[in-house]
Amino acid sequence: MIVRVSSPHIPGRDMARQKRTQTSQTPPQGTDGIPREDLEERVAELSHELSSALVRLKRERTKRNEALRESHEVFQQFFDQNDEALLVFQPDTGEIVDANPAASGLFGYGSTELTEKGLSLFVEAEELHNFNQIVTGPEASDEARILSYVRKNGERRIAAFRVKAIRLRDSDVMVLSFRDISDEIRTKAEARVRQIAVTYSNRMASLGFLLAGVAHEISGLNNRVMYNAQLLSDAWRDALPVLEEHFRQRGDFPLGGPLLTFSEMREAIPKLLPETIESGLKIKRIVEGLANALRDESGLPGRNVDVNRILRYTASTLSDHIQKRTERFALDLAEEVPPVRGDALKLEHLFANLILNALQALPSRNCGILISTHYRKDKNAVEIRIKDEGAGMSKDVLSALAQDSFVGKLEAGGSLGLLVAHMIVREHRGTIEFDSDVGKGTTATVTIPLGDATTSL
Repeated sequence: MIVRVSSPHIPGRDMARQKRTQTSQTPPQGTDGIPREDLEERVAELSHELSSALVRLKRERTKRNEALRESHEVFQQFFDQNDEALLVFQPDTGEIVDANPAASGLFGYGSTELTEKGLSLFVEAEELHNFNQIVTGPEASDEARILSYVRKNGERRIAAFRVKAIRLRDSDVMVLSFRDISDEIRTKAEARVRQIAVTYSNRMASLGFLLAGVAHEISGLNNRVMYNAQLLSDAWRDALPVLEEHFRQRGDFPLGGPLLTFSEMREAIPKLLPETIESGLKIKRIVEGLANALRDESGLPGRNVDVNRILRYTASTLSDHIQKRTERFALDLAEEVPPVRGDALKLEHLFANLILNALQALPSRNCGILISTHYRKDKNAVEIRIKDEGAGMSKDVLSALAQDSFVGKLEAGGSLGLLVAHMIVREHRGTIEFDSDVGKGTTATVTIPLGDATTSL
């Protein structure tokens, strides 16, 4: 028989045993009282979320980079394939950083040349500062503006341009777009010329009929004045001996009114009557010149006319203007100049416009005008030069005169006389050129083809 004997109760030992038992049954805890297993689980969850966020961020960054790359490719395609000339430049320095193929085609320079040498390649020096102010200064805007530029081959053209600020590759740049409008301006100018030509032709036709009637009336009246003046001259010559005898016998007496006496009229009449007859002859020459011009324009196209005769007649009709503007006006007309094929009245109008323009350019009466003619065998034409010692013209004005775009300046107060001159020269299949130095004067050179020897007037 086995008897279980209980161990004696020892208070201290029992409390220690109970404490160890409780300790073995309680899970480990963190410093903040949260169980360690919960902390590890939370850390795992946060690590997973962080990893997922990093993956999403990487994907978004990849998508954004792809979008930026695609955007840049689209811009580059737009830039390269655009029909308008585009230049990208830094607004602070004005340095060109890129140029599309259209810009190279417009200005004639390669992309490398444009980026290395900049705007000075095609903008003239005197305009470069103003142009830089427009495209980089506070006035920069996308408003269309006009620029006269020079291509690599020296050709002067006209372009409309706009400037726009954009964000590109994390930097602000300016984009200049250019569109050549030279042909557009030329088309409008030609339409304007045709319109003016129709108006001018209609007016010239009406003027021709009017002048024909006026010339006829003036000729009739002038013939009567000349006849009467000659009759009075003969009567005075016959009456003078009788009047002299009466004067010797009775002294001076009234003649031609109470305020005039015979002694006064005896001195005046020998001067008055020849002056009247000479004036009548001058009127006759003017009317005959006008009649000849009208006959040249009587509907027979391509009549042969004498340029020297037209120039002399034009100078005589402008004699009052010439005497007011200059003391030195000369005609140096070559002999044996062949006739040209054309319209005498229109050529007279042409020369009158050119002479009037030359007179208006003279700063004083000491400055002169020389008109000369030459036969150009190499061109089978007659060359007329009108050279003045006036103020001269700048390169821009000369360039405008050489282009049809000059017509477009009529609205801004351009010279209608020079427009008519261009038009008349073109009708005669000739040329007109201007050579000028500022402060020294201008030479207008007109070349008109020769006419047929069989129809010379």
